[in-house]
Amino acid sequence: MIRKMGEQADNLIGNRTIYDVGWGELVGRNLVAGISRALGGLLLNIVLIVILGSLVARFIWPQLQPVIENLRQSYQTLFKLEETLSRQSQTGGLPLVGESLQFDIRSLGQPGTETKSRQLDAGQLENLLFGNSAQ
Repeated sequence: MIRKMGEQADNLIGNRTIYDVGWGELVGRNLVAGISRALGGLLLNIVLIVILGSLVARFIWPQLQPVIENLRQSYQTLFKLEETLSRQSQTGGLPLVGESLQFDIRSLGQPGTETKSRQLDAGQLENLLFGNSAQ
């Protein structure tokens, strides 16, 4: 029965080729086919993005979050160090390695702490920047 319905529909159209139909029918069919293909691809892309996004949010983001936070804090520390060094260079030039460096400890501490300035040599500054306690 289904086969007969399909054959009847085919017989209504007849045996026409692309050379037998008008340009309007040809353009219309191709337009409908192109739009349906584009919408299907768009739907598939949206589904894949949602699936990948949920996987990243559930499994990968908790692993990356501490690393990203550490990088952000390191960037802020380096930015504060650059500001301090630029202020120093404006007042008297950059010190060489091995010479003492006037460094504002408050810029690496918590907000609201009192200002303490002390002389740091290159080793103490390195210990302070890379997480070891300054002596």
